[in-house]
Amino acid sequence: MEQMAEQVAGSHYQRLHHMLSESNWSRAEVRQQLIVDANAHFGRGAALVFDESAFAKKGDKSVGVARQWNGRLGKTENSQVGVFAALVRDRACALVDGELFVPEHWFDDRREGLRYSHVVFDAGYGHLPWLLNDLDDEGETFLAEIHADQGIYLENPQPAIPERASPRGKAPKNLRAQTEIQTVTDWARAQPESAWRRLAVRAGEKGEVIAEYLTRRVFVWDGEAASARCWHLLVRREIDGRKLKFCFANAKPQASLRRLASMQADRHFVERAFEDAKGTCGMADYQARG
Repeated sequence: MEQMAEQVAGSHYQRLHHMLSESNWSRAEVRQQLIVDANAHFGRGAALVFDESAFAKKGDKSVGVARQWNGRLGKTENSQVGVFAALVRDRACALVDGELFVPEHWFDDRREGLRYSHVVFDAGYGHLPWLLNDLDDEGETFLAEIHADQGIYLENPQPAIPERASPRGKAPKNLRAQTEIQTVTDWARAQPESAWRRLAVRAGEKGEVIAEYLTRRVFVWDGEAASARCWHLLVRREIDGRKLKFCFANAKPQASLRRLASMQADRHFVERAFEDAKGTCGMADYQARG
């Protein structure tokens, strides 16, 4: 910062120190202004160049520090490494972006990693197709509560672009399902009483909590992907028959109804933890000042 203060007219070391360490400045807005300035200076025809630069460090406390290749030193050394973008034209160059390279072991600390068998969340997250698909692609087992109007297919919709019906007009471009869609509510209400199974899933304040369940493997398609996903649909019904809850789960195809119901029951305990924290520990009563 002392060097910056010497080079920038009208600046002051203490003001720079405050800006970098304490003030609420936006890195994203600074980066956007850099891009605006670079575009104005270079115009069209510039090259976007990517390269890394290493910074030798001592100790193991700096973020992303590790023994890694340091091009400046020409050897593997304890360093941080940044990956940078620059605009180049007519021998002039402007650094316009940069990110810290974080070595894999910074994300792979076995001493701190959480161990769990599945992920559970309510419909506030369960209605997001990208989230469920990403978890599925990452091999994470999830149970997600979903909204009552969620669409499902009982048969593989096999998305395809329809054949052109007429030489006139534009050719179809969007995928369409080849099978019928219905809501989870319509499907559940059409099931016979004999399909529901009563289970005790957890201990409650007044004894065992009992509800009725049914499940089926269904296909889920977001209207854009090239293929549909095949997951479990779990429906929970209160004993009085009035309240229904719906869930998707990507557990193994052979997962039992009891296993799925137990996963759904795990949601209760985070709500109980919130109640205890607010009622006993003052979770809702703190004040943050700085």
